Amino acid sequence: MEEHPGHWVYLSSVYNNDDHKIIAYKVASQMTSDLVTDTLKLALAHHKNPDFVHSDMGSQYTSHQFERLLNKFKIRHSYSLKGHPYDNGPIEAFHSILKREFV
Repeated sequence: MEEHPGHWVYLSSVYNNDDHKIIAYKVASQMTSDLVTDTLKLALAHHKNPDFVHSDMGSQYTSHQFERLLNKFKIRHSYSLKGHPYDNGPIEAFHSILKREFV
């Protein structure tokens, strides 16, 4: 993993709900649609296509770029709507633990 001492970094990760594992990740200095799209491409290059990608409603995940990639591979997108955090609970829990341990 690339180090950025003294700087905030953003982690984009793809979680496989079947195996309960992170199957791809990337780190960058900004959270952008390029970052999340590149992370999903990395996952697709090395793993079978997931049926769903669970994410929050951040602009990087709702971008046309990200949605086009999901559509290309026939992956359904599940957003955690306000008050319904259950869809992406496992990935949110992973990121929460990571932040508590390292930040």
